[in-house]
Amino acid sequence: MAMEGQAKESAAAAAEVDDKQLQEIVRSWMLQALSGEDIDRYRKLLSDLKNVDFDDPESVSGLAARIRALSQCVSIINERDHEMLLSLVFSMSFWSGSNELLDAIENLVVNLATSSGVLVPRCLDMLVRNFLPPSCGIKVHLDCYTQDRLARKKMTFESLKGLKPLHLSMKSDVVNRVHLALQRILELVPIAALRLHPIVQQRMPHRRVDKDWNSLFLENMLLLDSKRVSPAISSRMLLGIVDRLIEIDVEIAWEDILKDEDSSKVLVFHMDVDESDDKQAAPGSEAQLEHALAAHSGKKPLDEIADKMDHLMELVFEHLHQCAKNERLDEVYTTLMVSFKSTVLDTYKSKFTQFLIFYLCSLSPSSCGVNFAGFLCETFVTRSIPSNTRMSAAAYLASYLARANFLPLPVVLSSVSRLVNWCVSFTPTRFDVFKLTDTALHGVFYAACQAVMYILCFRLRELHADSTQRPLLKGLRLQQLIEHKLCPLKVCLPSVVEEFVRQATAIQLISYSGTVEPSSGFEVLSFKSYGGDNRLEMFFPFDPYLLRRSDRFIEPIFTHWSAAHSANEVEEQSSDEEEPVVEEEEVLDPDDLMEAEEEGYEHHDGGEEAFRNSLECMSITPPRMLPANLAQMLPMS
Repeated sequence: MAMEGQAKESAAAAAEVDDKQLQEIVRSWMLQALSGEDIDRYRKLLSDLKNVDFDDPESVSGLAARIRALSQCVSIINERDHEMLLSLVFSMSFWSGSNELLDAIENLVVNLATSSGVLVPRCLDMLVRNFLPPSCGIKVHLDCYTQDRLARKKMTFESLKGLKPLHLSMKSDVVNRVHLALQRILELVPIAALRLHPIVQQRMPHRRVDKDWNSLFLENMLLLDSKRVSPAISSRMLLGIVDRLIEIDVEIAWEDILKDEDSSKVLVFHMDVDESDDKQAAPGSEAQLEHALAAHSGKKPLDEIADKMDHLMELVFEHLHQCAKNERLDEVYTTLMVSFKSTVLDTYKSKFTQFLIFYLCSLSPSSCGVNFAGFLCETFVTRSIPSNTRMSAAAYLASYLARANFLPLPVVLSSVSRLVNWCVSFTPTRFDVFKLTDTALHGVFYAACQAVMYILCFRLRELHADSTQRPLLKGLRLQQLIEHKLCPLKVCLPSVVEEFVRQATAIQLISYSGTVEPSSGFEVLSFKSYGGDNRLEMFFPFDPYLLRRSDRFIEPIFTHWSAAHSANEVEEQSSDEEEPVVEEEEVLDPDDLMEAEEEGYEHHDGGEEAFRNSLECMSITPPRMLPANLAQMLPMS
C-alpha cells in the first residue's frame, strides 16, 4: 500500500513538472513569436490548439495543458500580434470536452479579461455565446471545432442538431460554469457590467428560433438578474426580456391560437358560465360566433408561436415568484413599470405580456397592486399625456380593477370614484348639436365612462355587499354621468352599457328607463381600426388568459365573468341590505402557486360551451380578428 501511495505521488509530481515545463515552453514560444525569433513555434502552438480529436482523451488532455499554460502568459498576449490565437480561444465551447478542459478554458477567459480591458468585450461575448449549445444550429453560436468539422464534411447539420438531447442534459452544469465565469469577471472588472447588456441583446436568438433555445437563452438572462452582481445588469435583463416577449406576443394572431396542429398543446378558456339556454351575453362581448361554433366542440390547440410564448411566460412567472421569496418585488416592480410605460401600455396587439405586471401586483397587493392602480389613474387624468395613451390607461384600469381578485375593495371604489368625478366634470371644448358625439374628439371621455361601467359590471355585487363600501358606492355621481350631454350610454359598448344599467338600476344606483341600443344619430366605435384611432371597442388588456402551461399562475388571482353574477344576485342583495353576505376571498401565498403539479392542474375547460363563452362573455376579443373560416379550423367533435 505504501508503495502504491508513493507511485501516485511520483506520478502527480511528474505531471506537475510536465505542466510547469510546458508553461515555460509556451511562454518561450510566445516571447520568440513576439520578437520574431521563431515564428514556427508559435504556428505550431496554433496548430495544436486547432487540431484536436475530442474522441481521444489524450488529445483533449493535451489541449487542456496548453490552455493552462496560456493562462499563465496572458500578460504578453495582445490583439495585434496574437489575433489568430485569440480567435481560436474565443471560439471554444463549454458544451464539449472533459471537466479538466472546461476548467482550463474558464480560467483562461477570466485571466484574459482581468489582464486587459481591451479584451473584456470579447471575453464576455465568448461566455454569452455559450448560453446556447452548438446543436441550436445558429451560426453565431457555433464553436471553432464544430465549424471545422462541418466545413470538412465530418459532420452534417442534421447530426449536429441530433446532439440536442445530449446538450440539454448538460444544461445545468454548463450554465453554472458560464455564469460562474461571468460573475468572476464582473467582480474583478466592475466596468464589464456596462458592456454585458448590449452583448446579450445582440446574441439573443431570433424570436422564430425553436422554443427550447429561446427558453434556454431567457433562462440565462433571468439567472443574470437573479445573481444581482450589478443593479444595471438586473434591470436591463428584465427590460430586454419584456421586449422579446412583446415581439413574440404581437406576432400571435387569434387564428394562430386556434390552429389544430398539435393536440397535446391545449388552449385554455376559463369561464364560469350559466348553462341555461337563455343566458345573457356578458358585457364586453360583441362577438357573434354561433354559426362557426355550432357543429364543433372540444379543446383548441395552440399554435407553435403561442406555445413558445407559453413556455417563456412560465419561466418569467417562476422568476417573479422567486423574486417575491427573495424580497425583491419593489425593485422588480420598478423595472417592469419602466418597460410597461415605454412599451407595453401602447402596444395594442399585446395579449399576454401585460400579465407579468398583473401577476407581480398579486404578489404584493397592498404595495405594487395599489401603486399600479394609482399609476393608471394618474396617467388617465394627466392632460399633457397623449389621448391614445390615456385611453389605453383607461382600458388597463378597467380590466385590472375588474379582473384582479386580490385588490382591496377600497382601492377599486376609490379608483372608480376618481373616474366618475372626472367624467362628470368633463366639459367638451367643441360640441356640435347636429353630431352629438365625436369619438375621435371625445374618445378619452368615452373611454373613462366605459371603464367605470365595465368595472362595476364585475365589482358592483361585492361593493354593494360590503357594509363599509355600500354608502360610498351610493355616493357615486353615476346619475350625472349617464345624463352627461355627450350621452355615454349611446356610444359605449352596448353589452357593457346593458349589463351596467341592469345591475345599477336593480339596486337603485341610477334611474334609467330608456333604451340601451345605440341611436342612429350616434357614432359607435368599431373594431375596424384595431389599435388605431377608434379604441373603445378594441380590447380590455386582461381578458381571460389563453395559455395553458403558464395559466397556473394567473388562474388563482383572476376573476372570471359569470352571468350568474349579474342582475339577479344584485337584486337579491338589494332586498336584504340589513344582513349582507360577504364572501371571504382566499388569500394565496406565492408558494401555493408552485405546489400544483402541471399534469394534475385542472382547468375550467367546458368544451364548446366554455370556448363559446370565453369569447363572448365579458371579453373584447375582436371578432373581426378571428378567421372567417373558424369552423374549418376547429377540431371536429
